[in-house]
Amino acid sequence: MKNLHKILALTFWLISFSLTAQNIPESVNQCFSKGEASLISTNLASKVKITIPGTDAEIDRSAVVQKLNTFFSSNRPKSYTIQHKSEKGNSGFSIATLSTIRNNYRVHVYFKLENNIYVIHQIRIEKLNE
Repeated sequence: MKNLHKILALTFWLISFSLTAQNIPESVNQCFSKGEASLISTNLASKVKITIPGTDAEIDRSAVVQKLNTFFSSNRPKSYTIQHKSEKGNSGFSIATLSTIRNNYRVHVYFKLENNIYVIHQIRIEKLNE
């Protein structure tokens, strides 16, 4: 009987954890792999801190899409490789390498949990010195 209680408790915990846990959106990988900023528009917070060559500001989601599209127009992606990602509590991040036709960049994307969905609240793209 005690084992049954333990199994039921563990099962309940695993189910509740899986229902509340959300993964970092796949649209981020698609956006940076394809160079299509519109793919992450639904995953952006209302205001996003963005740091890319030529821009360091907190702007609204439509301006983020425009800034990323401008970046992609002169830096067409060749590959996008996640180096590290982590999720803990109400936040998460990913660090990746973006290879473009012109340069290689380190991409940091930071998330926070809002209404059980990870939204992007910061994007940082830095040129790698190789």
